[in-house]
Amino acid sequence: MVIDLETCTGCQACTTACTMENSRLPGEKWQDVV
Repeated sequence: MVIDLETCTGCQACTTACTMENSRLPGEKWQDVV
């Protein structure tokens, strides 16, 4: 996934979208978003 860090507000919407798209359980992470 590519994210424009210049417009990132730290809302973690990308993490939520990744979790939903990949059928992950809440709290289960592949890697942390920096």
